[in-house]
Amino acid sequence: MNVESQNDFRKILGETFINEIAKTIRTITIQDKVLDLSTVTFKSRLKTIESLPASLINNVIEYIEKYRKTLDESLVVEENISVPIDGTLFSLR
Repeated sequence: MNVESQNDFRKILGETFINEIAKTIRTITIQDKVLDLSTVTFKSRLKTIESLPASLINNVIEYIEKYRKTLDESLVVEENISVPIDGTLFSLR
């Protein structure tokens, strides 16, 4: 992938983020109507996610941040020592 400008980079990051949200969200509920995204194509999921107001996407970001913080806190085994959740977890050091 060849990124030639900062705008190209922002666009790629934005598209990647929306793709990840589209892969993760199973349903959207608006008032009493539920849209089951697992029953539609990925392309339709993307269109639906892209059409959501930015405030809802911000709610998703806040949820991810809270989830990440809770996960990080649960991995602390001693003060200032935490279990890494990456490739180093399985390396022999």
